[in-house]
Amino acid sequence: MHSAMDRIQEAVPQITPTALISMMQELLGPDGTLLMPTFPFRGLQRDYAATLEAFDRRRTPCRVGLLPEVFRRLPGVMRSLHPTHPVAGWGARASALLEDHHKGLTFGAETSPFYRLTQCDGVTVGLGVREPFTLYYVPEELDPDVRAQVLEPEPRLITLKEKGAVIGEYPLRAFRVARDWPNLMRMQQMLHQRGVARYSQCGPLLAVRADARAYVAGCATLLRHGLKSFQAPT
Repeated sequence: MHSAMDRIQEAVPQITPTALISMMQELLGPDGTLLMPTFPFRGLQRDYAATLEAFDRRRTPCRVGLLPEVFRRLPGVMRSLHPTHPVAGWGARASALLEDHHKGLTFGAETSPFYRLTQCDGVTVGLGVREPFTLYYVPEELDPDVRAQVLEPEPRLITLKEKGAVIGEYPLRAFRVARDWPNLMRMQQMLHQRGVARYSQCGPLLAVRADARAYVAGCATLLRHGLKSFQAPT
């Protein structure tokens, strides 16, 4: 779930982050799972990684919105152990989706929760946002030729901590490219035209929904046809 709490509160002024999260959990029920990105930076991953000495799963705050920051602090919510793109999760499949994030590439196959979302009939939604989902990184890391273009050739070791105690290191290969936002929006529009990304409007609140597997497959198809979501490496 991607969100913009200020946009949500413009539509529903009385709603609070905890009330919205509780509503989502009630809708999902005991068999459902709720995930939110809790990335600790904005801007370019490589710039953030260049100054990052350690990531503390419990203490490093989320920088991508109020709702996920509140969510990650709630009882029963866990957070994946990844220094730049951790995901918080609650529910039946949270542990299975998040537990191995630090054992592979950020968005790659097998261990990434972003990839795993495509394997379990996952749905990605946005409330108050219209920009593309983070899932568009997945096909880039799955394609070895594109991966060589967009990722730094050598990993940098980032210390991983839990409540201040060192528990390991993560060999981060950061993205070395800038995003081509006009192309990203063009990709999103094309996926919408194909029925993959579906928009709806409830008063002033915009919502967007996509099946994770179909979204990643659609991005991969556009990538093969030359519509790239990144600028030339620098």
